Amino acid sequence: MRKKERSEILIVPPGGSRIRTIRLRAGLLLFLLLVIVGGFAGYFIPFNNFTIDVVEQNRQKNLEDQNNKLLSAIRPMRKLLDNLNDEVQKLEGKRKGIVEKLGMKDSPPPRVHAKSKTTLTDLLYRINREEAFFRSYYTFITNHPACFDSLPLVKPIQDNPVMGARFDKVKDPFTQTMKGHYGVDFIAARGTPVLSSASGTVAKIEESKVWGKRITINHAFGFSTVYAHLGTVDAFTGKKVKKGDCIGTVGISGITSGPHVHFELWYQAQPVNPEDLFFPSVDSVLNTALR
Repeated sequence: MRKKERSEILIVPPGGSRIRTIRLRAGLLLFLLLVIVGGFAGYFIPFNNFTIDVVEQNRQKNLEDQNNKLLSAIRPMRKLLDNLNDEVQKLEGKRKGIVEKLGMKDSPPPRVHAKSKTTLTDLLYRINREEAFFRSYYTFITNHPACFDSLPLVKPIQDNPVMGARFDKVKDPFTQTMKGHYGVDFIAARGTPVLSSASGTVAKIEESKVWGKRITINHAFGFSTVYAHLGTVDAFTGKKVKKGDCIGTVGISGITSGPHVHFELWYQAQPVNPEDLFFPSVDSVLNTALR
């Protein structure tokens, strides 16, 4: 039977002591050699593929977390810009209506690239333009109030009343059908004073099953206003009224679902959206502008 091969290591101590012999099996020697090689490899190559994969995964996760935080911050800003853009468009439409009805000179619209219509820079430019227009408009009215007394620029209810149905096609609350609504409804408590939107002459006072107590006032420049569903009437046909005079009170006369005044604005015998001509308060314009 063949003997297993063994390796011997001679230990020669200094000073002439006895030489010692250590016998090792070949398998054990190979194992020790592999351990030593593995240790060197681990020392000079600290990251293996598994470690690199873990680092890459952590980096990707951090990037995703940062992207999610950015998106959560961008969405509200995008919504704010859209809302501001809508408000500016309303102001621009109001300015256009005032300019057309009064024959005023208007500055040319800003030249804006189509792709930048809702950027913050463009919005700030447009807001400042509208603010400057309404500031000058307000200053002119303050300095020359008589020129605008005959123009229906103020609301028939004071202190920014709640608005119901707007100027457009609306659903009838009784028949549930769509019909034309040629005015705006101002919701207020019964007995609230209703004011003349401009100076003029009372042309007609009526009372019908549909509109209830209704007043029509003729103004200068081809304008006329109508006030319907009144509770009381404090005017008579032919009466001269000034802008802001009380002509009646809010009621529920006629066919109505609650106390309010239905207000119509007519220009040269054609219905006009009153909101296009109402003069906005300076505070509302300033609150809309970004500073």
